[in-house]
Amino acid sequence: MPLLTTAFLFAQSEKIPLAEIGNQVISVEEFLYRYELTPQLFREQKRTAPVLKQEFLYTLIAEKLLAEFGEANLLDTIEIVKQTLNNFKELFIKDALYDLVVAEKAKHNADSLLGFYLSNSSAVKCNYIKTKNYDEAERIFSLLEKGVPFDFFVSDSALSSGDTLALTFGQFNDAIENEILTLPVNGFTRPILLEDDWYILCVASKYYPIIEKLPGWESEYKRLRKLAKERAESSFYKNYMSDLFKNLNVRANGKLLKALADETFNVLEIKKQSLGEQKKYYLETSDLALITKKINHELLNQTYFKLPNDSVLLKDFINFLRFENLAFNKIDSQNVLDILNGKTRKFIEHKVLVNEGYKLGLENSQSVKEKYNMWKQNYFYQLVLSEFADSAEVSDEEIKLYYNQMYKNKLKSKEVKVAEVVTANLVDAEKVLNELEDNIDIQELAIKYSIRPQEKVAYDEFKPISAYVEISSILDRMKPGEIYGPVRVDDGYSIFKLIDVREDSTFDSKAFAEIKKEYDNELRHLKMKDRINKFIAKLAVDNKITVNEDLLKTVRTTTHNSVVFQLLGFGGKITAVPLIAPNSEWVEHWLNSLKVIP
Repeated sequence: MPLLTTAFLFAQSEKIPLAEIGNQVISVEEFLYRYELTPQLFREQKRTAPVLKQEFLYTLIAEKLLAEFGEANLLDTIEIVKQTLNNFKELFIKDALYDLVVAEKAKHNADSLLGFYLSNSSAVKCNYIKTKNYDEAERIFSLLEKGVPFDFFVSDSALSSGDTLALTFGQFNDAIENEILTLPVNGFTRPILLEDDWYILCVASKYYPIIEKLPGWESEYKRLRKLAKERAESSFYKNYMSDLFKNLNVRANGKLLKALADETFNVLEIKKQSLGEQKKYYLETSDLALITKKINHELLNQTYFKLPNDSVLLKDFINFLRFENLAFNKIDSQNVLDILNGKTRKFIEHKVLVNEGYKLGLENSQSVKEKYNMWKQNYFYQLVLSEFADSAEVSDEEIKLYYNQMYKNKLKSKEVKVAEVVTANLVDAEKVLNELEDNIDIQELAIKYSIRPQEKVAYDEFKPISAYVEISSILDRMKPGEIYGPVRVDDGYSIFKLIDVREDSTFDSKAFAEIKKEYDNELRHLKMKDRINKFIAKLAVDNKITVNEDLLKTVRTTTHNSVVFQLLGFGGKITAVPLIAPNSEWVEHWLNSLKVIP
């Protein structure tokens, strides 16, 4: 599955209503933007496009219906929800600030730098001489300047292996690249320190893939354009940050930091006892909730640090940590304190930048509003779904009835073997996807990256598909050998492979007490799905939704399946759009409801 690192923008001249949900609409523009940036099973098969488009449109409708229900029921007045929404807004304000004070100002420099790259060879092959001794490198360089042939030194096995080096823009810093890549053929450099050795390079040949339209020139052009943008912005970024922070002296409250570190250490100790030895221990949202509960309420509401015209509380910092990758490679009190201290510095920088964005009124910009509303709706949607998951209860009698009626002592439903990697953050998810493209076995990647105990990622046994509550609807549509992800789950991001499927497994030898938990989970999951589908259908009737099926048929989509990450200004990344699992089973209930309405 290809991986991109910049946001996909789909141009559309008009916002044409594709569906209407009460006072809300889904335009062709919004549909395409979400559709093209969301991975889907079977997307590469052209014949599936009509079904996938319809399924995705109804999934978006379900998202908007549940989100509106969540907002109407004042979910945004719950403290943890308010904090999460505020975090979304701050991320987008900071990103808009970067666009304004860095990206926009760097555009001219980026264009000039790209022009420089294109006017020179973007790749060269060099012969080289290397030595660990700087004085020897200077002596050789002096002789080269006096006319001693370069090959004279290349022939000395102590100075060169006779191999050539392939170099291109982006491998080294600007000064080194400018010296090497602008040299003529047979031109040589002064001694250059690369890692631990001194090199003198001589250009053997030069290549102009873009000018000469050599194979792959389009990719090389995109790479150089991206490099020019990054390097131009880097200069403006450094200057902006230096000016912003040069007269700012902010100190965190050491007593509050120590109190937080002590409670964090205690939770990690318990986690270590439960999980055993791990390469890394991650603090999850539930861990932070426990830490917050243990810290005195008065301490939580004390000022953690002060900024001009702003006091930031300890509870604000703990909320910030919910969105950070908190990993500890060893559990001792000093290490915990050091890591939290580092996160404090990052949080101070974050708040300073966000405050600058507010000063400029960026929270009212169109870009911030659109991104914030998109993520807010998805967040409310997930919250409402979770309420159904928590409320689905089943009795022993229901389980027995379900077992006897549906299975007749046979397991007719699907059992699966699944290999799953759950990463703590999108950075690791990206690494997993890249290594999967390099044909690295997913079990190796689970051992390397998964934050769950290893017995949870092994795939040597079949389990009921309902055991994978968060990804069951996707697994149900997959074929053995297929990989999907990332999908947002409770403790991170899941990337998984369906290894095998079986049906009709016999459980005659198992007593009810032994299988009770399996069927409890399965029946709970089915009841939850049925309740959700009926509830969404009722909301659809109440909101009098309309869908322009004819217009949907004319919407052209691609068959390219990709996971797209948006790099955020001043650091961080998110998926370009909220990832959402297919959810269109409610439509049948909705259509049936319409038939009985007088």
